[in-house]
Amino acid sequence: GISSDDVGVLLRLQNGMLFAPGSAELTEQAKKLMAEVVDVMKTYNVFLIIRGHADAAEAAKGHFASNWELSGARAAAAARAVIAGGGIQASRIRAVAYGDSRPLVPETNPEAAAANRRVEFYFHRPDAAASQVLY
Repeated sequence: GISSDDVGVLLRLQNGMLFAPGSAELTEQAKKLMAEVVDVMKTYNVFLIIRGHADAAEAAKGHFASNWELSGARAAAAARAVIAGGGIQASRIRAVAYGDSRPLVPETNPEAAAANRRVEFYFHRPDAAASQVLY
């Protein structure tokens, strides 16, 4: 989904669209979505924070030591794809790992866990203070 605040615009994508469970390798669908992110970066003078999130048990499904590594690897994979796909300056992008520390909903069932597996793309003005955009 897409939402906005006074500083920027947030695009939230479920990990199922971008990665297999426990994986940080972009799917074919993800590569198409990254091309759309590149278009936004080329069209507008914005910066981007890519926030990786995992559900509480997701790292156990793959080869990552913890959800921190998994969510960070996913954010980094998305950042690499955007930079490589569009010649976007790396200084305009940050990749941030949140692990399972910021769930959208309590994980009471598989659907809730799926909602917490996500990557967020936060486009913001270059002049926005870091303290405003990292949350």
